[in-house]
Amino acid sequence: MKKSSGALALILLLASCSSQQASTAPESTTTPEASVLSAPEESTAEGSAPMSFEDVESGSGHLRAGAYVFHYSSIGGAEAFPTLAFTFTLPSSGWDRVLIDGLAWNDNGTRLGLAVVDNLYVDPCDPDLGVHNPPVGSSVDDLAAALGNVPGIEIKETGFDSYFGFPGVYVVLGGLADLSQCADGEARLAHALGFPGFIAAPSEGDEHELWILQVEGTRVIIHAASDADASDAARAALKSVVDSIEIQA
Repeated sequence: MKKSSGALALILLLASCSSQQASTAPESTTTPEASVLSAPEESTAEGSAPMSFEDVESGSGHLRAGAYVFHYSSIGGAEAFPTLAFTFTLPSSGWDRVLIDGLAWNDNGTRLGLAVVDNLYVDPCDPDLGVHNPPVGSSVDDLAAALGNVPGIEIKETGFDSYFGFPGVYVVLGGLADLSQCADGEARLAHALGFPGFIAAPSEGDEHELWILQVEGTRVIIHAASDADASDAARAALKSVVDSIEIQA
């Protein structure tokens, strides 16, 4: 498959920026910046500590508005960063916690995922082929560069900066033309620690934003996805949730 011009641009970007330190990177104009927490702060909206996202029963209905904290070790087990936690604020717009851990879902066509990623699938449309062997390198740059060679995936935008208080790469992905032609009708982009063990690949017309972060030696991905039919209001609501994210390391 031919590489997209976006993929080539990403490779050139990483080559030119890999020697930069996050402290000297230019201020991002496209993505949010958030502080590192020593402990989850109190929710200003509710006037109390953030609610535990992992303790909410999956599929229990729409989550009430307010601040939530998600501890990654609750799904990643002993392999996961034991102190890694994400605090974020959900508006009252139909968000729910579904069976997939680390994923906040909205029926308006948007979702937010939080994951520790260790590899990419060889072909998103055929998960039975498994992941890369040997695995994709362990750095942020290694994963971002490898995304440029994923079959069927288009890299639409890239950035190199400090995001959410950590150095990383920002990537916007376009997706596969027809998921119905994929094995089992689904596509898997990256392998992640915890259930269900993967980040889904985008389909045609979808837009997936990835912030690939180096968090004290662990590669973390914040994944914001919008379906092709998501409204501008739905996308704006998703952005507000992303803007609220704070990472505890």
